[in-house]
Amino acid sequence: MSPRETSSSESEDDIYSDIDNPGEPSEPPSPFLKPAFDYNQCRDAIKGLAVPDDLSSTTARCAVIRGIRSNYDFATSNAVVELSSSHPEIARACNARFIMSNQVPNLLTHTPYCIWYPDLATEVTYREVAHSFPALRYHVGRACAAAGYIDLYQELDLRPDIAIAEEARESGTEGGEAIFRIIMVAPIKFQIMDDLHRTITPETQVPAFLNGDTVVRWILGQRYPLPRQDSPKDALPVNPDIEEDCRLAEEEVSLPKWRVEYTYDEAKLLFTPLPRDLPTMKKDLLIQMAAYEGNIDRYARLMRPDYMTEEEEFCVVRGIFHHTMFARWWADQLTWNKGRIRTRDSTEAIRHISEAVNARRVMINDISGLTDESPYLPYMIWWPLRPTKTTLQTLAKQCPRMTHQIAITCVLSDYGRLYRELCVKPHYHIWLAARRSPNPFYRQDLETRSADLGFDVTYPACHWTGATDSWLAEDLEPTSDLIYSPLNPFLMADGGQRVGPYFEYTIKSGIVERYVFQRPELLRRLEAEGHVCQGSLEWLEEDDT
Repeated sequence: MSPRETSSSESEDDIYSDIDNPGEPSEPPSPFLKPAFDYNQCRDAIKGLAVPDDLSSTTARCAVIRGIRSNYDFATSNAVVELSSSHPEIARACNARFIMSNQVPNLLTHTPYCIWYPDLATEVTYREVAHSFPALRYHVGRACAAAGYIDLYQELDLRPDIAIAEEARESGTEGGEAIFRIIMVAPIKFQIMDDLHRTITPETQVPAFLNGDTVVRWILGQRYPLPRQDSPKDALPVNPDIEEDCRLAEEEVSLPKWRVEYTYDEAKLLFTPLPRDLPTMKKDLLIQMAAYEGNIDRYARLMRPDYMTEEEEFCVVRGIFHHTMFARWWADQLTWNKGRIRTRDSTEAIRHISEAVNARRVMINDISGLTDESPYLPYMIWWPLRPTKTTLQTLAKQCPRMTHQIAITCVLSDYGRLYRELCVKPHYHIWLAARRSPNPFYRQDLETRSADLGFDVTYPACHWTGATDSWLAEDLEPTSDLIYSPLNPFLMADGGQRVGPYFEYTIKSGIVERYVFQRPELLRRLEAEGHVCQGSLEWLEEDDT
């Protein structure tokens, strides 16, 4: 996309008037612009004290559901009972709370999906639920996996389900381990419980494998804070949302550190073929590296069906910039799987990925169909590849709004004749590119013409939202000499710097890449010594002498 600027003076506004928005469509307005919720009332609802006056917002309804699922007295209060008759999601939350409080409802008009969090009922209660409501047998089986109720699970005689298997494996109970082994010895497994859609399909004949997509019980411990009253956003969705409460809480609750740290065996999945049944729930880093490297097979296997993390989004962007086939695959995803292309906190993912795809197309000299009216015209079109002079010449005719970035590419590629033909007005970013060129002509030309126009092109006088100086750095992907152990999914993240080649975001793979070449015993010692090391790990070996 072309840069958009805010001028510091009228004369500069005149000078840069040809650098405008290239015509990408604006993002659709967020449905969460003016929250119709009262913060204090929603906080009281989460605590199970009272129902908000207005339930028209997602935040208010989720706050009530959270309060119900956590508080039996609130679930049985007159206000909630009255609400449950007109709000099916409220009724489902009440029924879940009753079961978890060992009170089996007489009638289940509205069937809850999750009946095992935040509390577990007794084995006796779950047995009664399965007997009274046969449609809930798989729900009960999932609860057995979470609680380790091996006897009841065997009584249910369920078909082998991958969600129950992952729940059992992650339960940390002896009974759960036994349930996991029972399921895994089956020659064929199925996805009967679908957490994303909160549905049960007992008769499915489609084989399935463990892929780390189940919202196991410990994952539900991560909670998101109630939006502040002055926030422009309503409660943001989570997917899958098996409790129907957006995992809302009064305050943010993070998972224990060890829950997101990778053992060496888990980290080995970064550089070994993936097994049919993924042996871990920790796959964020696996997804990030697959996207970063443009590995279609691994990414398509590992990606979650309905959302992306922020780190994943920019790893995808990086993979597209560097790998044509990954870009081509994403071009199709943008057409038929668009709903998945979003993160929890941003509506920009579609724009970023679309611009990256178009940038890769330009860099490989495919500009068919691109015009000034095309959505998501790219800005950085000179790295990691540079298009030919002929491509840029044609692109300048098809997309006059891209003249600015075409000029930068001409400078970096030393296409002097085309640069002169463009006759682009001097600009600080073009001058930055000229500083990198061994040909002094470009810098001299920009400085001379800007002086004639009455301004200093070497002065960064404008505030930019569409392009940054980072896109013109000498080294767009600097390496790292750090080693960190154990790995976690945040090591590749930007860290809030907002400086980097990918839409002001830096993706750092160096720490992960160095880790995979280290010996396991040295990595264990590094963990004991403080987790991080700059340079070689040889000093850890010297400790033995």
